[in-house]
Amino acid sequence: ISTILERRGVTAGKSAADYDLSGIDENRTVTGYALRGPVSGKEALEPLMLAYDLVSQEDAGVLRIFDRTAATHIAVDAADLGAQQGSGDVPRLIRVKDARLADLPAQVVVKYVNPDNRDQSGSQRYRGVAERRNTIWQVDLGQLTISDEAAQDLARKIYWTAYANRQHGKLALPPSYVRVLEGDVLDVTQDGEDYSVLLSQTDVGINGVMECEGINEVAATLTYLNSDTENTAVITEPGYGLPEMAVTLIDIAPFDDGHVYTPGYYLAASNTDPETFFVGGEIYISTDGEATWNATSLIEAEATWGFTYDVLGDVAVVGVWDEANTVNVELFGGELESRTATEVLQGANHAVIGMEVIGFQTATLESDGTYTLSMLLRGRRATEDDTGGHSAGDRFALLDGVPLFVSHSYAERGTELAIKCVPIGGDPDDYDSDGGVYTLQAATTRPFPPANITGTWDGDDIDIAWVRRSRALFDPLSQDAPLLDPPEAWEIDVLDGAAVVRTLTSSTAAVTYAAADQVTDFGVEQTSIDVVIYLISPAYGRGRGKAATLSA
Repeated sequence: ISTILERRGVTAGKSAADYDLSGIDENRTVTGYALRGPVSGKEALEPLMLAYDLVSQEDAGVLRIFDRTAATHIAVDAADLGAQQGSGDVPRLIRVKDARLADLPAQVVVKYVNPDNRDQSGSQRYRGVAERRNTIWQVDLGQLTISDEAAQDLARKIYWTAYANRQHGKLALPPSYVRVLEGDVLDVTQDGEDYSVLLSQTDVGINGVMECEGINEVAATLTYLNSDTENTAVITEPGYGLPEMAVTLIDIAPFDDGHVYTPGYYLAASNTDPETFFVGGEIYISTDGEATWNATSLIEAEATWGFTYDVLGDVAVVGVWDEANTVNVELFGGELESRTATEVLQGANHAVIGMEVIGFQTATLESDGTYTLSMLLRGRRATEDDTGGHSAGDRFALLDGVPLFVSHSYAERGTELAIKCVPIGGDPDDYDSDGGVYTLQAATTRPFPPANITGTWDGDDIDIAWVRRSRALFDPLSQDAPLLDPPEAWEIDVLDGAAVVRTLTSSTAAVTYAAADQVTDFGVEQTSIDVVIYLISPAYGRGRGKAATLSA
């Protein structure tokens, strides 16, 4: 291998002083490698780098290429973690995030030159446990000659390395680590967990703080890399226990314009233990009291969700910043960050707590790993009637990026169902439901209630007016609320206590309750009335109502 790289260095116009190959095992050899026509140095080296798991690194103008197992390991003192570039929240000591299942392979196909078949092209594949997905990684080694066994081993290694090393880590270190380079490995211990982060990017920030990120290497996947590729030893597949998973069904107003006309709900799922690998899962639903279960959806991305530790207090007014209340949340997985007021107003940092949708500016990471949320916007997306009644243990789910959307028909509205999430490769019979029973509301298509209900007495007639709202995602400063379900139609229930004594109708956001009708309904003209107003959708029917007491 070293000889080939040296020759390519000369071809690329580099002298021996421009590169360092001392980190490559001199006993590693290549059976054959043909280059057809003029190719760039990068194109020539990529198959070798991939097949033999080599790492490159530039240091003071010298290109170093070495075996991945020969990377420089740098022990990071725990006291050096969490360096700050300036004022503000202290960053997490090490931020670790799992790759999405959708970004990982269901199978790997390796293409190569087969020396046992007159140097014809060959291919080997390895398929994993994620049988319902069809994500294929194509690995083309070009004119690199390897045996069938070596190609099969490589396909298996690439597959399992992708899963084992799927965690991505970020660290902020003080200026004393300025010599840390891409391709180095940072060895870190935090909260009893050991991490070995193979760096893919380093940046010098404000005050010399080193921003480092890379993949968290699992050492067991590297042991095979010390073997010659002609060695037909089978890679030992890492043994992963299937994690316990938690799932919640979120039946609220749409958070994507593509869902405003489609009845459905959102699902947020994650591992219950944030330290375990998220392998993805299948959603099973039961509509017969858990007698039978049917697989419906594939969860490929882990949601940022959990529960509240304390009680979120009520507010009297929505539409303004709630500076008085805070709420503490613990996450099953993921992390939160603070955003500006403008960003929150534009839709960032929105979450559902219980059934109330909130926005939050500040997410403060506490020493116990929980977050305290403050500077809140309450009652978002027509949930102003859900600001009260919170309790400790309410579900919390971040809506940024929108959890998985599952559509259903209008005919299924009102259906009661139970759900459970089974990790990929798990037996559905081994997993229980989340314990809840959900009644489908098709809230993504439910018309919003009106706002600003007023009553004006014109003699003894009562002129009632209101402002139409819309479940569409739009800028209220630049346009009126879109009418999504024409024709415009309203129903106004007039109440006597809890009883409906009359239902008025209107095709505009106004109606008159005539004095004669008041006498019919109450025996005398009224100086105060209770009403509930609904926008009507031809497909959905009555939307969410808004109650008001109007007085002369």
